[in-house]
This record gives sequence, structure tokens and C-alpha cells, in this order.
Amino acid sequence: MDYQPVSSGIEDGCVAWVNDDYNELMVVTVTIDLQGTYNINKIRYNMGNCQRAETWNADIMESPFGRTPTNLGTPYSGAWTEQTGDITASNVTIKFEKTRTVWERDWLFIGEIEVWGTPVETSEFEFIHLTDVHIGKPNMVEIFSRTINEINILKDNPNTKLRFILLTGDFVENNSNSRREVEAETYYKEFDDLLKSLDPSIPVYIVPGNHERYTHKWFGDDNLESYHKYIKYPPDASILIEKDNYTFNYGGYLLIGLDSGTVTDESGISSGLTDDQLNELENLNKDLPKIIFMHVPAINIPSEKGVIGNNRERFINYCKLNNAQIVLTGHTHRDMVLTPDGYQVDVHSSIRPLFIQTRSVDCTNRNISGFRQIKANNTGVFPYWSNVLYTSPPTIKAFVESPVDLHAYDSQGRHTGVNYTNTERNIPQSFYIRYSGDTPQTIILYNTSDNYSFEIVSNFTTQQQMKSLEVESFNFTVEQRTTDYLTTIHYYNVSITQNTTAILPINLTTTNYTMLVDTDGDGETDETKDLDSIEINYAPTATIVSPENGSIYNESETIEFNGTGTDPEDGVLANSSLLWTSDIDGVIGVGNRFSTTNLSVGTHTVTLMVNDSGGLTDIQSITLTVNEIASPKTIYVDFFVTGDSSGNVYVFPSYGNGSFADKELIGNIESGCLGSAIADFDNDGDLDLTIQSKWGDSYLFINDGTGGFAQTKVAEGLALSEYSGESTTADFNNDGYYDYVVSSSGAYIYLFTYNKNNTFSKSTINAEWLVTGSGLNFLSGIDTGDFNEDGNMDFLIAEYREYGTDLVYLYIGNGDGTFTYKFAFDNIDYKGGDTRAVVAGDFDNDGHCDAIVGQDDDGEPGQTWLYKGDGTGNFTYFGEAYDTNPSIESGGEYSGAGYADAYDFDGDGNLDVVANAKPYGGGGDSGTFFFRGNGNGTFRAPIKVDEFIGRGISAPPLEVKPEILVFDTGEGTYPSIMGNHTGIIIPNQTINVSKLYTYPCSGTGGHAEYARIYNDSWGIETLPWEGYGGDWYNLSFTEPFKLYVDEEYKFTIITGSYPQIHHNTSLLTPNGRINCTKFTDANGRVYYDWIPAIRFFW
Repeated sequence: MDYQPVSSGIEDGCVAWVNDDYNELMVVTVTIDLQGTYNINKIRYNMGNCQRAETWNADIMESPFGRTPTNLGTPYSGAWTEQTGDITASNVTIKFEKTRTVWERDWLFIGEIEVWGTPVETSEFEFIHLTDVHIGKPNMVEIFSRTINEINILKDNPNTKLRFILLTGDFVENNSNSRREVEAETYYKEFDDLLKSLDPSIPVYIVPGNHERYTHKWFGDDNLESYHKYIKYPPDASILIEKDNYTFNYGGYLLIGLDSGTVTDESGISSGLTDDQLNELENLNKDLPKIIFMHVPAINIPSEKGVIGNNRERFINYCKLNNAQIVLTGHTHRDMVLTPDGYQVDVHSSIRPLFIQTRSVDCTNRNISGFRQIKANNTGVFPYWSNVLYTSPPTIKAFVESPVDLHAYDSQGRHTGVNYTNTERNIPQSFYIRYSGDTPQTIILYNTSDNYSFEIVSNFTTQQQMKSLEVESFNFTVEQRTTDYLTTIHYYNVSITQNTTAILPINLTTTNYTMLVDTDGDGETDETKDLDSIEINYAPTATIVSPENGSIYNESETIEFNGTGTDPEDGVLANSSLLWTSDIDGVIGVGNRFSTTNLSVGTHTVTLMVNDSGGLTDIQSITLTVNEIASPKTIYVDFFVTGDSSGNVYVFPSYGNGSFADKELIGNIESGCLGSAIADFDNDGDLDLTIQSKWGDSYLFINDGTGGFAQTKVAEGLALSEYSGESTTADFNNDGYYDYVVSSSGAYIYLFTYNKNNTFSKSTINAEWLVTGSGLNFLSGIDTGDFNEDGNMDFLIAEYREYGTDLVYLYIGNGDGTFTYKFAFDNIDYKGGDTRAVVAGDFDNDGHCDAIVGQDDDGEPGQTWLYKGDGTGNFTYFGEAYDTNPSIESGGEYSGAGYADAYDFDGDGNLDVVANAKPYGGGGDSGTFFFRGNGNGTFRAPIKVDEFIGRGISAPPLEVKPEILVFDTGEGTYPSIMGNHTGIIIPNQTINVSKLYTYPCSGTGGHAEYARIYNDSWGIETLPWEGYGGDWYNLSFTEPFKLYVDEEYKFTIITGSYPQIHHNTSLLTPNGRINCTKFTDANGRVYYDWIPAIRFFW
């Protein structure tokens, strides 16, 4: 209800309110601005010194601590109503209720209110600035949901003190869409739903933009009905002025949200701020540090489009004079940081206030979206941005003091300045501002390639005219800034009358600075005025004394930097006038001399930048190289394992492309090695292995995730011989952990069941089908697969005889660690030798598990044969598979005998085979071989991996291949050009890497030609790009490596042709974050928001 305050009868300390409707509820809401943040523990209320305290008291008091009846007082001595609790707030709202009981007039008195608490000391906190979401544009629901997810991740980071979000408008494309493509308010509903997925502990403070007002996409509407339906005042906000202007306190700062009005045309200029808004701003505590947020900027360059219209100059002046720290806006969809004078500066500038535009969440025809993270503490407000150094651009700048108006015209007659009461900015890339008070009018022209004319027109105030002042004077200054010098021209005490116009042509081809003065306003020059003074400030000179260009250092070695800066006007420059940067490490030092041991490994372009007192700069650059001392042990996701007759155990790491690194010794088991098997036994994401010894022992090697293995003996006393002891792994009892099976020299098979603590329980599997005698030597090759496709793992095992038939048997798994065996096939009909190797897998890609057997030294030495599985546990002979000794097709005692295993080592989707082959006196090659699978049951010619002759060999299990994680930015877009990218990658999971793929723009050969990944202690490069042939779109690194979770890695990527680009300073992917430090294109232009679209993968 609308209550009216009355003055009659008010006692000391009381406020009276009247209600003329009998028996209706009277409600008074009081909000107390505490002018700071407090930990509040008590709120209490008293009628105070009132004559009718017992009847004029409120019935109910409601505060953040609860809702309770009030204590009735007595005349002139009311009782306290007290509520207690624990909250932290910058303002408190209390509601009082009373039911009217008097017919003609009733009273509700509010006496004393006390809020008890202790002030919260200003501490560091962070917040986010979001703007221009534009729900209703294509893909924006997806993009905004991704943004919210990123913010939630930030909130969960214990190192991020994220407290709230400021959202500065245009969160919907329009409010109802009069074209009826969607139901009215659909976009608001979508936005509201998406916002609910934000971490509920993060409050969001919203102000309207211009698009919330539109009933369609056209300009001009000013309808916020839907906005007010969905967007409410934050509960801790104090209303500045209805309806969409408010304040709140946090951490010692006053945050002010403003409605910057609607936009009526394509200039983007909004209706601006009202007089009432500015009046209320000026009533706020002048000394409180302020953070202001609204939609439309007050300052924008290079053009003056897209700014607030009404009260623009008054608002800028308010910010300068009232401790405004930063002004956050959107609207332009750009990253921009400006001073009050219209200069673009680095976000780390110490100038205050800073007028900051934040990149839009809406990608606006480019795959760019984002938000700004801002930190505040008791020393100031610090927005995040890429660490980029900006110098002031070339400008022409003019200043003039009253009683005149300043105008500028370009060579085409376009005008910037005041036109009656309005401001015109028709000159492209021009800036006009007129402060109140004694600050001079200013025009800044950013296009310095045109000729201009400044006009100074008399504008006597009413007071001056009433005094009949005939002559006044003004001072006029022009600055012309280039990269080499700053010219400042002064005119002092130029006489004018009420009709005077003074004109100064700025002709870029001459140095004539004669002012033409029309004293009487008849359009004719009556007198001229020469400049009173001219100052030319020349740019300084930067010189790097040391290190010498091309110097080379080792990492952690001390590097001494020595440089000078000299300036014609300032002399020798020192201290903060000299800034040293590296294209890899950013800012590395300040001053004439310093030393560091912290430069990253790599080739640096080190730049010395010197600044003089006039803001002019010079740079000099050198290159130096920091070499790494040692690399950490390389980690691999895939490898195969084998051992030798001395008990040495080796792994052959895979590069993921069909090639392998040199073997690495990981341990010794004291006697000759037999069969081995690989699996992630402890389920920690790394591949472990088991291996058997000739002495009848079984060993477990647990991968520690850093390239090392912990060795443990898990069994001993097994009946093994030189040619038995082959093993294979699978989860035979379906408990989620790998077990393993070992072939023996007797009529049984060993099963080792994992106990989940790196120990195993040993049992035996019956092999009654074996016919002892008849030349039986041992059980030989063994491998696993789900041959009958019942979901339980089975295994094939072969017998080895000196004569007679070699039989292959299938053990069908029952899923509980027990098996049912049956005869599978007899290989004697198709070859003239024995079966040593048994290799299982889907070699023809028909979805069924097949078997390869053979690889003896007799018959066809080294030859193997493929038996195709049909998914029922039955097999059909297909033909020859691989051959470790293709040069010899018959005879006995030839090289080629051995064991093998299968795995997709080149990532093409087809199973490959690794095999070892022993030498015999009859001839043929021996060693360790790789056979690339064709996917149809056949294999390419053998590739020798190593001369090493192992005993037993094993590859990773097939049914559960380790998940290959990647770091993938996803596709980018145009514009694009080749160049040199530097930046930072922080993965959110450990990534195994051997290759780099670059997304090309459609119809081009966009690719990477070189890449380097490194940090302070390690680095790796790619192999040379070999042109458009073979696998030209992927670059391989010199060896595989890991990018570890939450570690920071720097990168350098040199691209060719037209790669796809993410136009952003930072990009969050499902695999982590990638930032752009700098991109230098093929033409030498530098950008700070070009991220290459790439994928690091295995």
C-alpha cells in the first residue's frame, strides 16, 4: 500500500505513518545502508519516546533473522524487540506490520533501530563480468551453457575467490519477437533456465541493455516489461533510483549498477543516463571506492559509435572525481581498456578510473566468446587480461578552455563538436568530450592521415553577457603524436568577442600553425594569431648492452641484463622507464640492470622498451636461447614387453604410429625370462605387467605413473620349462580386475586371480585332454578373447610336440574364474611344423575374434596361419598370416621361431602384431619385428624393431584398451593466416601425446610446420614437416610424452597456409584451458587473441 508520512504529533525519534482504511494491514519496510560490510549478530527495534507506545507500536517485526511479534511498550518508554543470528551484509531490510484498529486514523510508529555487528576487513575477492549473451541468436544456448559450466569450474577451484557475477545487459536478443517465430518471452525463459544451472552460491547482479527492450530485432523500442517480470532486485541491493539502478557493498567497495538506456539506430548510441540518475550518483559517499557496471560504454574508440548519449560528459567527470576504480560495460562485443581521456591502455594500467569493455559471450560471427575475471583487494581493483603492452597510438588532440566551443572539420567537411546543445561526432575515428568545471573541452582525432581544421567559436555565458563584457580570451593547445615525436603547440590569451570565430588549419604537409581570427563574425579573417610556443618531444632510444644477440645459456644459469634508455629531453632514463619482456615469459624485469635464473627453456625474443615523460617509446630486441639440462623420463601409454635369457626385462615404448622407441630396462628377475602379460592390474590408469622366470617364479611389475616400475615376486615353484611359461591376461571372474593365466610344462595351467592389493591367488586349471608321451614337450602359446561372445573371457592354448599333431584348445570362460574346455582345431593340415605362438584378435574386422597360430622353426619357418572365428567358439581356416622368416619356405631348424601378440600400435583401427624370432643355424633373420595389419586378415612385410631376441612377448590387452585422452580445441573459423603462435596450455586431465593435428580452413592446406611444448624443466619438439605428402596434416613429436593434469605448459606452433583460428585470448575446452600469449602473422602483424585450432593426441 502507499503510505504517506505525516509530521504532526511525531515524538522525538519516531516516524509516523497513517492508513485511512479500517482493518487493513499497514506495512512499513526500512532498508539501512551500513556504508560497508559487517558481520551482523543482532537487530533490535524500540518505539522510543512516544506517547502511545502501547497502541502505535508495530505488531510484527521481520528481519533476516526471523519474524516475531514485537514487545509492547509503555508511553514514553517503549520496550526493545530483539532478534539475533549471524549474517554478513552491507545493508539490512526490516519490515514492520500493524493491523489498523481505529476508524478514522491509525498510526504506526518506527522508533529506534539498532544493528549490531563488527566491520568486515577488506580482503581479496574475485568476481566475473559477463555481457551480451544474446539468447535467441543461433547456438547461444549452447555457448552460454558452456560459459556457465566454466564459471562453475572456477567457483570450485579453491584458489579462486569467486564471489559474484556482474551481467551488463543484452542477455536476450529481444523480449517477445513480434515476428511470432517463437512464443513471447521464450528467450527470457531460456536465459532464466540456464542461469539456474549456475552454482547457487554465486549471486548475479544484472542491469538491462538495449536488446531486452526490443519486441523484435529493430531499434527504438523501450519495453522492459518482460525484463522486470524475470529480473528482480538482488536481495542485498539498495535502490538508487527506480527501476533498474541500485548499489551494493562488498569487500570495502560500493558497486553501482546503472541502466544506460535504449538504442534507437545503428550508431549504437544509447539514450544514456538521466539527470535523476546522475543526481543520485552525486549524492553517494564521494570517498567510497566504486565499481560501476552498465551496458553501454561512456568511452569508445576508434569511433564514437556505441556510447551513452545523454549526460555522457557529466558521467565521465563524475567517475574521475568520485573515486570510481573501473567502469565495466559491454555492447561493443570487444576487449577494450580506456583512460578517461580516450587512450587505450593495458589492463594493468595504474590509471583510474579505467573504462573497460568486455568481450561478449555472444560469438558475433566469429567463434569467440568469453568473460572477464576481476580481482579486488584493499589496494585496488585488478582486471585480468593478456599481458600486452600498448603504446599510445598516433593522434591529433586539441584542448580549449571556456568561454568558447571547440569544433573540428575534416577534409570532407564532416564535423565533430557541439551543435547547439547536441554533440556531433561525424568525423570517423574522432572523440569529443566536454567536462564540467575548469577542465577544457577536448577533441581527439585518431585518423592522422587527413587534413583538419579546428574552429573555436565564442560562447559567452549568460552572466558574461549581462555584464556586457566585450572582450574575453581563451587558451588553445594542440598535440600531434607520431611514433617518433610529440609536437605540442600553445596559443595563450587569444582575444575574442561574442561573435568571434578562430580557425586553425592542421595541414599535414606543412608546419604553418597560424590561427585565422574572424573577430566580428562576418566570415572574413580580421587578424591572424601566431603560436606562442611549440614543444617537440622526440622519442627516446633503447639500447641493449648485454646479453649479446644470439647468446646461449643453460636452464637455471644466471643471465645478466644491461640496457640504457636515452631521451633528447629527459636525458638518461632509469628505473620503471625501462621494461624488459620475453615473447615466452612476458615481463622479465624493470630498470637498467637486473639478473634472472628463471627464463624458460627455448629461444626467446627479449625486448627492451623505454618510455619518456611524454609517453613516447622505443624498443630494441635480441634473441637468446636457454637449453634444458636434462629431460624427465619419458612416459608412454602403450608398449610391449619382453625379456632375455639373463632375466633382464625390457619395454619397447610405442610412438602410436607404428614405430617404437629404444627398449628400456625396467628390472631383472635373476634367471631367464619366459612369457609375459600386460594389463592395468591395480586399476590406476597405467599399464602394469607380469613375467615368468625359468626358475618357476612369477613376477609383478606395477607402473608408478612416472616411467618406473615396482617389482614384486607373486609366486614361485611353478612347473615351467624353457619353452613354456607363456601367459595372457583378462578379467576371468568379472570382478573388475585383471587376472592372468600361465602355460606350463605339465598337464595343467596356472590361473592367478587378483586380490586387489597387488597379490594373487594361484590355482590350477585342468588339462586332462593332454595326451602325455607321444612327443609332447609342453604347453606353448596362449591368448585371450571372447570367442563365443557370451561376455565372459575365454582363452586359446596350444600344445607343442616333437612329432604328431599340434592341437589348439579353447577354454570357454564361465565368468566366475572357471572354464569349460573343448577342442578347437588341428593346424597340422595346413603347415609342416609345430605351433608356438597363439595370437587372438579380430584381424579381419568382422566383429568376431580370430586366432593366428604357428611360428615354429620347422616346416615353413616363422610362418603363421589365420583361423577365422564365427562368434560361437568355432573356427575356419582362412590362410597364411604373417611370416617372421619369409625368405625360407621349407625345411627345419631355421630362424623365425618365437612368440607374438597383437595390438593396434599405429592407431589405424586394424590390429597389428609384434613378434620375436630366434636364430637357428639353417639361416634367416632374427630379432624383434612389427607387422602392420591390413584389417582383412593379412599383414604387410615385417619391420625390424630391434636386433634384440626376446623370450616371450606381450602387448596391451585388447578388450579394454586404455582410454586415449586428447587435448582438443575443436574447430575454429576465419579470419586466418599462417604465422607463429605462442601460448599456454593447462590440461584438466593427464594427456598422452605423440602427435599434433591442426584444423585447416576449408579448401586450404592449413597445417602446422613446427611445434614445441615446454615448461621450466622440460621441453620437446616435433619432427620436421616434410611437405604435402603422406601424413602431412599431422606432426609427430620426437617421442611420446604426457601433459599432466593442472600443470602449465608453454607452446610455440608455427602454422602454414590457412589454419582455423579461435579468436580469443583464452579458450576453455573439455580437456583444459589454452591461452594466446601472442600471434605474429606472416606479415609481421601481432595479435593477442588468435588461438590455433589444434588437437594433441596419441
